[in-house]
Amino acid sequence: MWKGYTAFCMGLFLQFSLRAQDPAFSQYPSLPMHLNPALAGNSEYGQLTAIFRDQWPDFPQTYVTYALAWEQYFPDLSSSFGVMLLGDRQGSGVFNTHSIHGFYVFAIPLGQKAAIRSGVELSWAQRGLRWDDLRFFDQINPVFGFNDVSGNLNPSGEVPPGANNVNWLDANVGVMIYTSKTYAGFSVKHLTRPNTAFYDNREDIIPLAFSVQAGATLPFGRNPRDPMTFSPYLIGINQGPFIQARAGMRLAKGVIFGGAALRYAFTPVSSAADAFIVEAGLRKSGFEMAYSYDISTGPAAGQGGGAHEVALRLRLTSENDKTRSRRMGDMLSCPVF
Repeated sequence: MWKGYTAFCMGLFLQFSLRAQDPAFSQYPSLPMHLNPALAGNSEYGQLTAIFRDQWPDFPQTYVTYALAWEQYFPDLSSSFGVMLLGDRQGSGVFNTHSIHGFYVFAIPLGQKAAIRSGVELSWAQRGLRWDDLRFFDQINPVFGFNDVSGNLNPSGEVPPGANNVNWLDANVGVMIYTSKTYAGFSVKHLTRPNTAFYDNREDIIPLAFSVQAGATLPFGRNPRDPMTFSPYLIGINQGPFIQARAGMRLAKGVIFGGAALRYAFTPVSSAADAFIVEAGLRKSGFEMAYSYDISTGPAAGQGGGAHEVALRLRLTSENDKTRSRRMGDMLSCPVF
């Protein structure tokens, strides 16, 4: 039943313009460059990050999103570079999007206590469709379902697209102003407004996505050499008719950290707090592992199984590299995580 319904919905997506949101991760501090390109290479250390998200696992054929990213700051150039591979699978692979992203960020100190980072992101994406796996209402036999009495698939009158893949180029920009403890940023995605429709006579334009971010990393405690840190943050995203607001925080002490966030969604149909996010993780000797779970609180509360997300990060430069720290000069490290 769910298979037929999901596949039919996928067919509807092909016939009408789709105005959906970009794939998103709950663990913003684990991969901030995905939200704002100015945050690529936002520390003095090179980093390799892998993240995996499974949304609504209790519903078959829903959303799986994953990314692999590398980022590095080069002090001699006052610049950061990054690369990210991003995948998004819907309908158990019936509808897939894969993309590769390149980042460049230039950092400018604003005196001794503040700095500004401006970033640009260029990407190439391919969206693929497995047409033969779709099922439509005109294929349904009241007795035998999608197959005839002999078990053969019933034919459909739906017209397939000319090609099952569509490619496009895209560009995103962002800026971030920060001190040693606080930051505020703004980004714009999909400047090229790519048309992602499978049919030549259709349009499926990706709408512009605007995002604002703000937060801080505040140390406290009696031990200045190993303080506890409190990292609150706020995020706002607007893409087409959809608006998302998120307020969250992380607490870290030694090798352990954890956090929570509340996500509020505004849609043309309704507005409600749609998820409460909890996370926990460990970091030791340049390696970090975090797990988060989205507890659905809106109309989908108690259904779908929420969302599971796992992030792994490997620091590629030793924290004890004093020579590198001296070369950083007066350039601050952005306190996003």
